[in-house]
Amino acid sequence: MKASKLIYYLDDDTDDLEIFTDIAEHSGHQVYTFLNGNEMFYALKHDSRKPDLIFLDIHMPVLNGEEILNVIRKSEEYKQIPIVMISGAYPPKLVRHFLKSGANFLMKKSAGKEFGETLGSVFQMDFTTPKPAPKTSGLSRLLEAKKLYLKNTIYGTEQDPKTGIAPA
Repeated sequence: MKASKLIYYLDDDTDDLEIFTDIAEHSGHQVYTFLNGNEMFYALKHDSRKPDLIFLDIHMPVLNGEEILNVIRKSEEYKQIPIVMISGAYPPKLVRHFLKSGANFLMKKSAGKEFGETLGSVFQMDFTTPKPAPKTSGLSRLLEAKKLYLKNTIYGTEQDPKTGIAPA
């Protein structure tokens, strides 16, 4: 198992925060959860220890995940912190958009065992390794995201890995 990480998770759904925290802590990580972006920005500014990884729910009231991603990526002090965007919707266009915007990874918010397996995979990713040139790094991350997405489920049924369509 890799070293324990300090993880920030921003989501307005308290059930999702609790499930995420249980999985992350069971994996040996420390988690700070936030219900809104202002709370998270306050912690970033005032906590002496910066997070090793930030998870942002895309759909948030007041400041959405994309706005928060943009603020962090423009900050000299925080722009190197890896960010994983979480969404219930996961079209390829959305993946490309967030990777171009500076997200390190985009994962689907799924239920149950699949969510835990996906989180486990993300916790094991090495975001400190320098990325190849931008043209290939975005494509590589897109392919990696698509591979993990195909492992997830849609409406409780497995997808066909070749077509990405759930069987009838």
